[in-house]
Amino acid sequence: MSPSGTDFDPYEALGLPHGASIKAVRSAYKLLVKAYHPDIHPENKIFAEERLIEIREAFKSLTDHKFKLEFDKQLSNDQSGKNSQEYNPKRSYYESQILDKILEDEWTFASEFHPELVTYRNHLNELDSNLAVVFKSLIVTEKLFTKGEQIAKNLEVQFLKSKFGDDHELMKIAKKAILAGEIEFAMKLNKAVRILGIGSKNQILYKLANDHPVFGNQVLKHFLPSIYLKKMKDFYEKRELAVVSLFLLTFATIVFFDLLK
Repeated sequence: MSPSGTDFDPYEALGLPHGASIKAVRSAYKLLVKAYHPDIHPENKIFAEERLIEIREAFKSLTDHKFKLEFDKQLSNDQSGKNSQEYNPKRSYYESQILDKILEDEWTFASEFHPELVTYRNHLNELDSNLAVVFKSLIVTEKLFTKGEQIAKNLEVQFLKSKFGDDHELMKIAKKAILAGEIEFAMKLNKAVRILGIGSKNQILYKLANDHPVFGNQVLKHFLPSIYLKKMKDFYEKRELAVVSLFLLTFATIVFFDLLK
């Protein structure tokens, strides 16, 4: 994703969910600039320099009030969900580990005075390790120690919307999948939303239930019971047909061998 490209997502470049606040943008930028200082990556200075260009371009875009307002408006008007960010927790894991280490000393000190922050951070980490780093960075850099609960709630909503579209049921399903360790299910859900849009929700969940029957059928039963009943009806009808076919085949085989005697 090039800064000059039409598909450049400045939020994604900074590791932020869509709609993140200016304070979140500022804190992410400060942290990333530290992380990609050439001295920290002596073995790969070219990569660090290219990443810094992307980070600075994203920061410049999102601190332009007019640009951010227009960009956020376009995202909020995307009812399809096709502009959702890619969900791939492994892709950002290495970077989030580096950022986490930079924050560790100040975060540990702050947590001694505000132990509740650890709970909020741990909850976000269950959803996404990078999201937890965004939370820590925002809290520490902007000194928002007493507002941890609200910030954590906002980031969670922004994350789920950014990855799975602006549909409350899909957001709940995605959260349930991630917390249950059904990461492959969540990644497929994210890809389907980005390609097909949330208008294909029923078809998406039906297909995922076939691919992941244990978890997928639980999702259908809870969120789309009518679709679940149809799926079960189709299943039992197919099973009945298979049983009848097996019976007829067995009967025909017996008759055939009787005729040969």
